[in-house]
Amino acid sequence: MFKAIRRILGFFTVVAMILGAIQTFFKWIARSEEDNYEVFADEEV
Repeated sequence: MFKAIRRILGFFTVVAMILGAIQTFFKWIARSEEDNYEVFADEEV
């Protein structure tokens, strides 16, 4: 019984870590001001 509870808690811990890493990654992308990889350029050549 305790092994099952530990496995479930471990699984949720891993999921929470992955979601936190993804959230941090997207915040880091949104924070970077350099849009070198933007599809549409703001100024027309």
